[in-house]
Amino acid sequence: MKAACKLFIALVCALLIWEILLECTMFRSSGATSHPVLGRIPDYGLCLNGREGFSAFSRNRFGFRNPEIGPKQQDQSRILVLGDSYTEAIQVNNQDTFCSQLEQSLHRKGVGNEVINAGRSGASPAYYIHLADYYTRTFEADFVVIQLNEKDFIEDMADRSKPFFIEQDGNDYKTIYRETSNSFTQKHPELSSWITRWSIVQLGLQKKESLFAAKEIKQEAKIKKLPALDQIVAWSVRSFKERYKNVVIVFIPAINYSQPDGQSTEVEDLLCKYSQIYDVTLINMRPVFMNAYSETLQPLHGFYNTMPGIGHINKEGHRLTAQQLSDYFEHNIRMTTP
Repeated sequence: MKAACKLFIALVCALLIWEILLECTMFRSSGATSHPVLGRIPDYGLCLNGREGFSAFSRNRFGFRNPEIGPKQQDQSRILVLGDSYTEAIQVNNQDTFCSQLEQSLHRKGVGNEVINAGRSGASPAYYIHLADYYTRTFEADFVVIQLNEKDFIEDMADRSKPFFIEQDGNDYKTIYRETSNSFTQKHPELSSWITRWSIVQLGLQKKESLFAAKEIKQEAKIKKLPALDQIVAWSVRSFKERYKNVVIVFIPAINYSQPDGQSTEVEDLLCKYSQIYDVTLINMRPVFMNAYSETLQPLHGFYNTMPGIGHINKEGHRLTAQQLSDYFEHNIRMTTP
């Protein structure tokens, strides 16, 4: 009995020490909560990331990495930025995200505006299309930026392990929302927020979700083919145009920096094609990133604590993305201001 107690005490102490180390140096989670429209979202509070890049930041009541969002001011243009982990950008500090840099750049140019970072790690066009009415009604944006990457179309949109995904609907597609949460927190919702605040629990849940998601994807692939890429890109761009006011698409590519002169991908080509057909502005960051790399030989992806050239865009990648958006909005906001 004594031995069992000692073992239990030692285990608890080890877990507490590991929790403290995680929260101080590598990863701190604000936990998770359920939103009536957005589904399962990160909870309000302070977070720390040191697994890829480094940042300390807080989330607002919508689970966004953004200050609290008040009523829209009449004398300001509001830009809503939708995207996945490239937009949420927990790899860099607040002032280095392209959303923050865009807002500051436009302020320096004398353009009254507010930029809302609504980035959500793991999101895809299925999120942005399904939630369009809610985003439009809640944030009243004058412009909407939708950040995309290749995985959105070849993996994420049809991933049924995510809460928002798409299904074929005759000759078209439709978005589906299916609430997903850990089985324990479903049975004990009152403990959900408290439990998920523990960083060690969050890491464990993330590993578990990754394993189960991989299995589900393999099983689904045996049963159901992914939608045709041409059709899904066309449907997505058309849906953005129909559901949002003054929409701008920003495409952030993965780049093989050992072969920086590589050709564009099929997704890029299709986005160019259907953006022209549906008259939607497309900003493709590939040529900008490739030109910058050719001049400096510094990759725009990757960090010192990971492999350079691999993963999310770094501080310089965000700066260049903000610069392209700033140049676009400086002209267009001035043109639309009475």
